[in-house]
Amino acid sequence: MENIDETPDDEGRMNLRFGLFERIPDGVFTFVDTLTSLDLSNNRLTEISPEISSLALLRELNISHNFINKFDERIGSCIRLRFLDISHNRLLYIPEALFKCTMLESLNHAS
Repeated sequence: MENIDETPDDEGRMNLRFGLFERIPDGVFTFVDTLTSLDLSNNRLTEISPEISSLALLRELNISHNFINKFDERIGSCIRLRFLDISHNRLLYIPEALFKCTMLESLNHAS
């Protein structure tokens, strides 16, 4: 388990940018009942793990500026997701599962 010192603030936001993480730290998933916004930008992530589906309250996810080349299809379980930034990664296509996120208002996927 990768330890993290951060906890969500009073509004459920967690900032883990510039943390040199190669995967989403397991500690993130201990906040499934409170986490609404997660910033993992500017790390070394290469994929989004299946556990992302446990973050049912997640409304904002910033995973820009990483090395992500694939998404687990379970991202579609994040049905409250409204804002997603996947820009500046190594994705060749937008994962089809994102179309299950019917509340998605903003998707940044610039290279």
